[in-house]
Amino acid sequence: MSFDALELRRNICRLLLAEGNAEQALAELVPLREDLSLVYGPDHEETQEIADVLTRLRHVDGETGPVSGR
Repeated sequence: MSFDALELRRNICRLLLAEGNAEQALAELVPLREDLSLVYGPDHEETQEIADVLTRLRHVDGETGPVSGR
């Protein structure tokens, strides 16, 4: 998995969120977080950034489950 592909996926998620499409962004962010965790590790800054976004989205959505899956 290339670092450019991860960056592209992160940018797509940002665009989806900017367009107000939180549901689709969430569907993309979950596998992105898993891949970032595999590449960088679960404690890496980029992995944690996506985990934080997932937590915020789920909180807004009323879900309080774990970050790793919906």
